[in-house]
Amino acid sequence: MSFQTQVFLIALMCLCMGNQKSTCTPYALREDSSRRLKRQVINADSQDEFQSVSSLAQRLPALATTPPSPVGSGIEFSCDKDPSNSSILLNAAEFCKKCIETRNGVGYYEDPCDCRNYLQCDRDADLRIVAKRRQCAPGTLYENPVCVSCAAASCSQSLAPSPKCPKELKNGKDWPPTDHCHSAEDLINTDTCCCLGGFSYCPHVNLVTEYFLKPVYNCEPGVTKCDKTCCQKSCGKGAAFDPSVCRCVSVRGAIGVFDFEQRNISRKSEFLSKVLFYPADNNRVSLAEKSTAPQEVKHGQNSAMFIGRGGDLEIPRFNNYYWGHDVSITFWYRRQAALELVERELLHNGDCEQDPSIRFASRPSELLGQFLVVTNRGPPKRTDLKFTNLGNNEYLGVVFVYNGRNLTVYVRRENNDVEVQSVYSPGNIPSTLAPLSLGKALKCPDNASGDKPITQTGNFLGHVDDLQIYDRSLTLDQIQRIWTGETDIRGIA
Repeated sequence: MSFQTQVFLIALMCLCMGNQKSTCTPYALREDSSRRLKRQVINADSQDEFQSVSSLAQRLPALATTPPSPVGSGIEFSCDKDPSNSSILLNAAEFCKKCIETRNGVGYYEDPCDCRNYLQCDRDADLRIVAKRRQCAPGTLYENPVCVSCAAASCSQSLAPSPKCPKELKNGKDWPPTDHCHSAEDLINTDTCCCLGGFSYCPHVNLVTEYFLKPVYNCEPGVTKCDKTCCQKSCGKGAAFDPSVCRCVSVRGAIGVFDFEQRNISRKSEFLSKVLFYPADNNRVSLAEKSTAPQEVKHGQNSAMFIGRGGDLEIPRFNNYYWGHDVSITFWYRRQAALELVERELLHNGDCEQDPSIRFASRPSELLGQFLVVTNRGPPKRTDLKFTNLGNNEYLGVVFVYNGRNLTVYVRRENNDVEVQSVYSPGNIPSTLAPLSLGKALKCPDNASGDKPITQTGNFLGHVDDLQIYDRSLTLDQIQRIWTGETDIRGIA
């Protein structure tokens, strides 16, 4: 068999083996394989053979010879040894890139060089890969997706330390300071574990139960005694501890906050969201000032004043926006007292040609909420919720929450009484080909051709303050904070 044929077979075998490998192979290992191939080529017996094999190498997959595209910040560190007993240089960002693309996206992954650590693989604002090395607490090793007792860890995808388990800690005085721990996955396994400040008991149903036994509340004040395990609650920036899954999870604020404190400085015709800074197009909506009319402002110094006919706001950001199964919308409104029986629009995502999937309308002493939910089976389901005996000329707080199962609306009166209505309606709230509108009538003009003046009825007449939009379902505690005037409330996604 000629040398040329041998090299071809070796390359083919490497390619097949690479396709079967399921773990995230560091780029440095692939680079070493490329260098070995080049050394074989240089030792070819003839120049013709060298040229022929060079052509073959050029036809190998790009991953074997070409570095991947640039990634973000990261770290490099060496493994003492790998399964082939040779030292490797691991680029953590490259490793994270492969994991994100071939496994479960951004998140936590093993450190192939040391089972005592793990990698936090994320993306920065420019969507570049960012890798951070985290350390498990003493006595624990990383077992995807959390750090567990060293006795229970297999370290199947990483190098285990020697000895695998250090000397066990016996009391709280011997623990390292809590600022030496790095994430919610830091678990401490001891015979007498007391959960001190910054720690919490974690009943995780998917892990071995012996590591998460029931806590005993018989320690000193502020201390919880556990049979086995404590879990640190502190998390990095942009994350919060979720005890239901015993790990750090993403934390997000609102996706829209219009407090109507001021207009867009560069374009006076617009209001800007306080978060993400997108506009609400303004059609004859002005600011009511607390200094001149305090009853017209709920929070802050100003509110949006809607004049009825011809006055409205449109938020193009939510045109064709898929609301899905996690959404919350909150606002305050004050309807001007009137004897008319006109149904005036507060908020909706429809127009005169299509029904909205979210709608709030104000009637004298009433508030109507209408919602459309779609499922994989059956026709869309429309739900109507009506609140009665509401006062005109008083500010009412409205919170709408949908969690994929229940449609719930809270209405708070000025005397602090709260009425709640909830309907079971599993599914998703669909998008519409219309922006999210405030105060805009749904009734079409009598003559849309333009031959006659357009006359619209049903525009809102009154004031709106602190409109907030979230792509998650707010909790009861967070709703209480809405009542106090807080905006952009951050919580678990």
